[in-house]
Amino acid sequence: NSLSNVKEWIDTGSLALNAIISGSLYGGVPMGRLTGFIGPESCGKTLMANKIMANAQRKGMHVAYFDTEGALDDDTASRLGCDTSKIKHVPSELTENCRNQVVKFLDTVVEKKLQGKVLIVIDSLGNLITAQEKRKIEEGSDTPDMGNRAKALKSMMRAITHSAAKANCPVIFTNHIYDDPSQLHPSAIKKQAGDSGPLYMASVIIQMAKKTEKAGDNKNKDSNDTVTPLSKDINGLTLRAFTTKNRF
Repeated sequence: NSLSNVKEWIDTGSLALNAIISGSLYGGVPMGRLTGFIGPESCGKTLMANKIMANAQRKGMHVAYFDTEGALDDDTASRLGCDTSKIKHVPSELTENCRNQVVKFLDTVVEKKLQGKVLIVIDSLGNLITAQEKRKIEEGSDTPDMGNRAKALKSMMRAITHSAAKANCPVIFTNHIYDDPSQLHPSAIKKQAGDSGPLYMASVIIQMAKKTEKAGDNKNKDSNDTVTPLSKDINGLTLRAFTTKNRF
């Protein structure tokens, strides 16, 4: 079955991450499958999405970016290698609308025989709300809508999965994570927004983490150097990743 075989990958921009996902330094994100980057804030989720978009464009692919949190920054995306003038930017708020837009987009890809020519990015699932939740907000109600939200995201993931395989289009999504309060002991594998839908439907889930790297003591440091308290002795961040689900 041609829908079951992955023969092509999109480089993530990191040889190590390519190997973590696909088993090859020269692999990366699978075509025609859903790949999720999940993690806390500022851990590199949108960074990786931008790098993958840039590398998809280098392969001659078109990019559609479904933006739920205003995360597509022209300067950052350009600096990471994207041609933002050729990215179709779709602001998204409601889970149901995002699902319908993505599926219609993928159906159009098949109709126009553009299979394997489009990358879709959803950034992020965690910021989508349901139509019912939107109505409650407009009415000033504080009643949570977590049950319907989880059902809507499951429906969205189910609908997109088969459409993406038919169109041979990779779908990248980002999502937030949290600790499960019902667990007796903390787990390295965290829960993500939207309950089990993103977990079951994705072929690959990459959980991201970050570590702040601090400069060591340097006796030759220039005493005239001045730094803000926030940046003092910090060299940068090391991003870490492991797959909590991987079909490859």
